[in-house]
Amino acid sequence: METPSSTSSSDRWRPGRALLLAATLIVAGEVAASAAVVRDPGRHVVDTLLARLEEPQPHRDVVLWGDSVTARCLTEAGADQEFHDLSTTQAIGIPGVLYSYRRLVATTGAPKHLVLVTIPETWQNDLTNELAPNYFETCFVRPDEVRHFARISGRWAQPTRMLGRAFLLPPTRWRRRGLRVQLNRLRGVDVSARPPLRPITGDDPETIAAVQERAQVETFVVSDLARTFLDEIALETATSNTRVHLLTAALPRSVADTWERNGYLAAYRAFLDDLAARHPHVDVADPRQFAQFADTQMYDDVHVRPQFMAGYGRDLADFVHSLTR
Repeated sequence: METPSSTSSSDRWRPGRALLLAATLIVAGEVAASAAVVRDPGRHVVDTLLARLEEPQPHRDVVLWGDSVTARCLTEAGADQEFHDLSTTQAIGIPGVLYSYRRLVATTGAPKHLVLVTIPETWQNDLTNELAPNYFETCFVRPDEVRHFARISGRWAQPTRMLGRAFLLPPTRWRRRGLRVQLNRLRGVDVSARPPLRPITGDDPETIAAVQERAQVETFVVSDLARTFLDEIALETATSNTRVHLLTAALPRSVADTWERNGYLAAYRAFLDDLAARHPHVDVADPRQFAQFADTQMYDDVHVRPQFMAGYGRDLADFVHSLTR
């Protein structure tokens, strides 16, 4: 009986060669994506902003940052080209505000004015909530940002996670939006098309109830992290002779009135005034500057309805111009 011949060495290595070829193609694809596509995971407004800041920006005298109450309102008003608008969301915390500002300044130079427009609740964010990983920890992961955050915050677990996300994710994870755009173009899909924002009209009992509930809050809260990084912003802008203007974003009139009576607004103003007293280049606007909105003009308890955003944006732009002339 004949003994079956043993499997040739070339047959044994065939699966290995296929695996090596696949790995090589994957690595080559990642390298190509890293070289050809702008870094933008395409998840939210922070990704979009930081992708824009990857490219040099024109110099403008005024830089404005606002939380989600103010984000898009300047665009709706046609005033977004009058300033550098870095507005995104309060979910990035005040550390994210500082690092966004630094990324802009790195290519444009320091502006004459930095305007921060926030609702009072933004100052309570200490980046330990469920939004922090998606909006802060996976966005502000440059080595200098992680080192600075670790040193100033005194934390170690959060910066460690940030470093892991910076160095262990493949380039295509950081560039998903750009890859998706290119693929859609190949497929003939109109990548500029966006579904319209849902219009909301008429009274909304749930929204009005939420606004009334917000008004009942009596204690203004500011996190240690926000306080510390606001001081960092003040110190950094002082060295560049950049004036800082602290504004309060749009508020329902009923909320401002109730906060005036229950002491919340006084505590909030005292926090801002304390910073201005310690840093002469910082000034504080009246917290009620944009508190003209009726409960029925609110999208929810904090955001203005879409049809009123352009008016708010124009009022904000005019007020900023009056501060920075």
